[in-house]
Amino acid sequence: MSVCDTQPVTAEGIRTLLGDNPNLRFAQATDSLARAKDILRDSAPSVLMLDKAFGIQIVLEWLADIRVSGRWI
Repeated sequence: MSVCDTQPVTAEGIRTLLGDNPNLRFAQATDSLARAKDILRDSAPSVLMLDKAFGIQIVLEWLADIRVSGRWI
């Protein structure tokens, strides 16, 4: 699991919550949608959690760009 969140403390909280779960592994975090694209390309996480604080329109455009660019994994 990877996290893209505007607040680093949120990502750390998720890391802590997943720490004892043998079925989920926290891989990495970023606060940038641009870096989240790199994470998708380079790491292909099973789950990428996005912060809605980026704005719904921005997130929808980001998802459309991922799909068009072939980075959707």
